[in-house]
Amino acid sequence: MIVAACKTVHNSGTGEAEKSMTPGDDKGSSENVITEKYWKLVELHGNKVVKTESETREPHFILKQDDHAVIGNDGCNSFR
Repeated sequence: MIVAACKTVHNSGTGEAEKSMTPGDDKGSSENVITEKYWKLVELHGNKVVKTESETREPHFILKQDDHAVIGNDGCNSFR
C-alpha cells in the first residue's frame, strides 16, 4: 500500500475544511503524524467515492503505530 498525498476535504455537515497533509510536511508537530488516524477514501481515479446502502462501512484505513499494522475496511470486507 502506498499513500502518496492527501488533500483538504470539506466536511459537508459544517462546511469547514478538515486538516490536510502533504508528504514531507512533518515539522515535528503531532498534527502531522499519519499514524492512528482515520483515513477515509473520498476519491478513486477521479471519481467521488459514495457509500452504497449495501456497504456496512465506508472505505477507510488506520496505520497502527504500536504493531506497525494497517487495519481498515473496503466497504464490505475488513482487513488487517
